[in-house]
Amino acid sequence: WLAAATNSVWRAIASAVGIASVAFWGMVSDRIGSVKKVLIAVLGYTAMAGAIGAGGLGDFAIRYGYQMGYRDMIWLTVLIILAIISLVQCLGQWIIRQTTH
Repeated sequence: WLAAATNSVWRAIASAVGIASVAFWGMVSDRIGSVKKVLIAVLGYTAMAGAIGAGGLGDFAIRYGYQMGYRDMIWLTVLIILAIISLVQCLGQWIIRQTTH
């Protein structure tokens, strides 16, 4: 981690940018990967919490899909979760591309 951070700082300094730019943009691209992982993990945890009654997508899938026998509701919920995860990953990749070029 430290070597990657040091390389980012040296690249930013070599580009003759200001201290604020080094502090913000120099480190953003290195942290986006961690932020993406955390957001996806939180989404998974909320779906699991919903399965035990906390509400949300997991609760919807259990209540309407599994208990009432509507299998298409389970698949719809899975597709919604996959769409949200894909959106988070695409947004993270876009931010990385914008901050590194």
